Amino acid sequence: MADTVKNQAEQATPTFTDADVLAWLSENPRFLLTHAETLRTLAGDANAGENITHLHAFQAKRWEKETNQLSIQHERLVHTVAANSASAGALFSLIPSLIACPTIAKLRTFCQTTLRQELAIKSVRLIMADAAIAEPTATTWPTTAIEDLFPENRRTTLRTLSDHSERAIYGATGKMMRSDALIKLVDPEGTTLGLMALGSEDETRFHAGQGDDLIRFFGQVASVRLTQLVNASVS
Repeated sequence: MADTVKNQAEQATPTFTDADVLAWLSENPRFLLTHAETLRTLAGDANAGENITHLHAFQAKRWEKETNQLSIQHERLVHTVAANSASAGALFSLIPSLIACPTIAKLRTFCQTTLRQELAIKSVRLIMADAAIAEPTATTWPTTAIEDLFPENRRTTLRTLSDHSERAIYGATGKMMRSDALIKLVDPEGTTLGLMALGSEDETRFHAGQGDDLIRFFGQVASVRLTQLVNASVS
């Protein structure tokens, strides 16, 4: 009799498949929230002795990585603001000296020495444009080669240098360059006269997305003076 009752009880006990449990949980999602602590305990017991990364540990690592990235971005931003502030004062103070350059050769010397030292960067190059040549020289480039550096007819290009060919503009010192600011020098009609390149060993000194208002203003002043010098040399 006892065996009969036991068999009947076992037969009456419902059996559930994994699919049944998942279907029920889908219909009752608050169960997981209500019994979250119990589920964490069960999960801990099930994972005991196994090499399993818990959700909290995974989230902690992800947050740590994101925090480090934000710290790096913040440091670069502070550095850029400080560099821009120092450059602003230097560029404005140098404008009278730039305007006073009596020849293109003197303007080139001004760029390579005074301007480079005041901006505390590694190299400044002044390169003239010439539509009649096909290959660049140390001081003159084909006009199209200069214009190719300025997409959408922009007057400035700020770059983080990663490719060897991008550093070639600085000659023997190019291998040390990590970022630069390129300024297209044009006459009032928009004709390209040349290129001023400011090269830095600091990869955060110049970069795409950085404000270029100050550099563009300095480029406009340099363009006016270069136009005057070019006109004087051919008259």
